[in-house]
Amino acid sequence: MNWTALGALAELIGAIGVIASLIYLATQVRQNAKGIRIAAADAAVKSLMDWVTPLVQNPESWDLFWRGCTNLQSLEPNERARWIPMAFVWLKTVESVFIKAQQGSLDPSLWEGWSVILRSFNSHPGILTYFEERRVAFSPGFVAWMDAASSAGTKELPTMAELTERLSAPSRV
Repeated sequence: MNWTALGALAELIGAIGVIASLIYLATQVRQNAKGIRIAAADAAVKSLMDWVTPLVQNPESWDLFWRGCTNLQSLEPNERARWIPMAFVWLKTVESVFIKAQQGSLDPSLWEGWSVILRSFNSHPGILTYFEERRVAFSPGFVAWMDAASSAGTKELPTMAELTERLSAPSRV
């Protein structure tokens, strides 16, 4: 075997090594992307739960938020002043989850289920009124989603007010 043949063999071995490295790298990138999607889904659910949990644990705060959602005009001026930041943080939390879904960080089937529930909640008159007054504070994609959701209605689910009323009615079973 001469030097030329040894050089060709070394190049072949080197090429095989590069191909094996690329296959390994592609596998690692795919696994990393899956891990990122899982982490994004967990973060999205956690952000919604982090917002809701303290609110429902405090009956006064929940009552204020609920009354503002269902009938904003029923709030006294000082209550409305407390409700406005609650609504802002709620909608920004939903917007964050929406953006993760649009960027592909959330599994589409997870977003499909969440979007139905979020549209249902966001269809309350107080939320819609607040959103109309503050829509410039939100991303164009989220504004379009909210507009489409409010114009299409929420036939998939009852509003939270309707659900509460149904669950409070005597059981027919």
